[in-house]
Amino acid sequence: MTHRNRIGTAVGFALLAAILSSCSLSDSSSNGADNGAQQPARWSKDTRTQLREAIANALTHGLKPELFSTGELPADDGAVRKIALRYAQALAHGYSDPVGVFKDYVDPKTTPEAYTVPRPSADLERGLDQALQQGNLGEWLNSLAPQTDEYRALSRAFLQYAKQAGQVSQQPIPVGKAIKPGASDARLPAIAAALRAGGYLPQPQQQQQQNKNDQNKEQKKEQKEQQKQQQKEQEQKEQQAKQQQQKQQNISKEDAEKILQALNNDEKNVQKKLMKKEAVRAQVEKDW
Repeated sequence: MTHRNRIGTAVGFALLAAILSSCSLSDSSSNGADNGAQQPARWSKDTRTQLREAIANALTHGLKPELFSTGELPADDGAVRKIALRYAQALAHGYSDPVGVFKDYVDPKTTPEAYTVPRPSADLERGLDQALQQGNLGEWLNSLAPQTDEYRALSRAFLQYAKQAGQVSQQPIPVGKAIKPGASDARLPAIAAALRAGGYLPQPQQQQQQNKNDQNKEQKKEQKEQQKQQQKEQEQKEQQAKQQQQKQQNISKEDAEKILQALNNDEKNVQKKLMKKEAVRAQVEKDW
């Protein structure tokens, strides 16, 4: 299987699932023709051009244009109508039947309903007639595909990888037994080359730069953790110093209160002694 086929298969299945699961068609876009319309509308030069341009843009929906037309449209209106309806059917309902696709990958005994997402229904015959009458065939065809952001994202991814696959020239990877993790296989270099070409693995120089960047990030992370730890330790030391200083201040206050109390006691004792001296002096003066 080539690189182009792998991408086309993977993203194409995603687009198919998106079409089937999220496509919502209104009566006005699919079957809004007049009830009285009996004969198919005729094709004009302009509507033929719109169909040719729409099919040329089929890759946007994960479809190959050659599935519907290989070049100029046939001159017969009936043949052109069949081409338009086949393309409209692919846009509205999907090109492949999901039940038939998944039948090869599941056991119907254990999984009887491999695909249960309801498929949208639309009257494409009447919708086509209305588009031909109004001359807006291109708009009608575009309205058949899902109009969700998810579908548009899948479409952009498919176009990107399809373009990328077209720019890569490589040898197909040989088919063989499944490669288990850690096993060696002669196909591994080719697989790695395909992954690098597809952008899934970096180039050798890019890998070295990536490893260097990862190491720098790891070093910066370690430095940041160390700085954080050092800051935490510094905060703890400052908190301990603050507590110690506060404790010392409390002890000093207690000592000051004791000293003040002792001074008060000394003052009282001095006053008592003075009073005794005054009493003795007064008695001496009296005796004289």
